[in-house]
Amino acid sequence: MDFHALGIVSDSHDDVDSVQIAVRAFRRYGVDHIVHCGDVTTPETALYFSGFKTTFVIGNNDNRDEIAEAAAEIGAVALEQPVCLDWHGKNIFLVHGHEDGMLLAENAFSSGDWDLVCFGHTHYAELRQSEKTILLNPGSLANGDFCILNSVGVVKQFNVQNYE
Repeated sequence: MDFHALGIVSDSHDDVDSVQIAVRAFRRYGVDHIVHCGDVTTPETALYFSGFKTTFVIGNNDNRDEIAEAAAEIGAVALEQPVCLDWHGKNIFLVHGHEDGMLLAENAFSSGDWDLVCFGHTHYAELRQSEKTILLNPGSLANGDFCILNSVGVVKQFNVQNYE
């Protein structure tokens, strides 16, 4: 089995220092894909994820067109919630959490149809696991929180103050 790592962030809210630290951690841990669960806030912040395959979920503080344009500039995608993707055979369901996003995340988690369900919006880290599904809110990157999931299902939670 090949080893893969997924970087998971949300609610970066233009905290460039935290974004840069998280990106350094993702490089160090061999992350091959990043999911950002919304509220990048400005297109300039999205550009810091250059060099990674990145999927941005549009959050309630994001201008869809501006974030999508910045994402395209770095070879990434920016999509409205919900976002469904396959990552090395794992089914992943992503939302930001605004509007009906929290309900969508809970329903996806309860369904057992997904390997990983990620959301943001609350700025509070959360990790729950059922027999098949991991439900994860990485917390707010603006508060320094981010996560890495490896291909065997182990989640490592970080805070920028404790990382460097």
